[in-house]
Amino acid sequence: MDRQGAKHMRASLEDKLGKEFNGHEVSLGRITFDDNGCTVKLTLSRMVDGIAETPERIAYKEYASYTDLKEEWLDKPVTWAGSRYTIRGYNHKARKYPIKVEKDGKMYKFSTKHITSIYSASA
Repeated sequence: MDRQGAKHMRASLEDKLGKEFNGHEVSLGRITFDDNGCTVKLTLSRMVDGIAETPERIAYKEYASYTDLKEEWLDKPVTWAGSRYTIRGYNHKARKYPIKVEKDGKMYKFSTKHITSIYSASA
């Protein structure tokens, strides 16, 4: 299998599985391939009230109390510099930019200090 074959496989899997499967959010991760086939990382996250409980969301809830972050900021949209941002999680392995933020369907990374200043100013 080559790179194009792996990309085609990802598209087919995303089409067949969709975003939700048996009450779980489906996300495809890294795909590695060789001449004989490919390996796909598939993650299923439990849905709670229509929101997937991803490892990043759980980490945000756990780490918020150790930082200046507030747990209620998770999923709360805020407008900054003319754009609307929403905190989606926390990557505990990222030292500089651990906060995962969504803007217009795309994910971005921010520092804890930056997010604290944005949310504190909007309060």
